[in-house]
Amino acid sequence: MSTIASAKPKFHVNDKVAFTFGMRRVKGFVVEDRGPLGVGGRRIYRVRLDMDPFDSMYFELPEDDLVEAPEPEPPLTNEEIAEYLARGGLLLMLRSQQCDQTPRVWLKRNNLGNVTHTFVEERGLAGGAALPQAAFADKKVIAGKRAEAKRFIMSFGLSEDEANAVIDEIGTKP
Repeated sequence: MSTIASAKPKFHVNDKVAFTFGMRRVKGFVVEDRGPLGVGGRRIYRVRLDMDPFDSMYFELPEDDLVEAPEPEPPLTNEEIAEYLARGGLLLMLRSQQCDQTPRVWLKRNNLGNVTHTFVEERGLAGGAALPQAAFADKKVIAGKRAEAKRFIMSFGLSEDEANAVIDEIGTKP
C-alpha cells in the first residue's frame, strides 16, 4: 500500500479564492478541504460561488486551479446604486417578497463587478432594511407606498432627492 505525502494546504476554509469559470475569473470561498483526492495526489477543495440573489453554486477544484483572490471590491457609489434600483433592481427585490416573512436585503457586487442584491447579511455592502410590504403593482411603485419605498431606497445610502429620482424613473401607480 502506497501513501502519498501531502504537502501543507495552500488554502483553508473561508479563504477567498479566484478561479476561471467559463471565460471569466470569478471569486469564491473555500468551504471544505477534501484533501489529496485528485489524480497523483492533487489536493481538492470544495468552493462556493455566490450567485446572489440566487442560490450559490459549488465546485470541487484542484488546488492548482485556485489563486488567492485579489483585494475586496471597491465600495458601491450612489450613482451605481441609483442606476441598479431604477433599472429593475428595486422591482426585483420587491417581487421577491412572496411569503409572510419580511426579508432584509443588501446590495453587493456580483462576480462581474456589477451591483446586485442579496438576502445574506455577510455578503452585503450596503443596506439591510426590511422590504416594504406590498409596495408595487404592474412594475410601478404604489403611490400610497411611496414614503415606505423612499425610506427603503434611502437605507442604501442614497439621499432623499436620489431616492425620489429612482421612484420617478420607475413610476408610480395609484
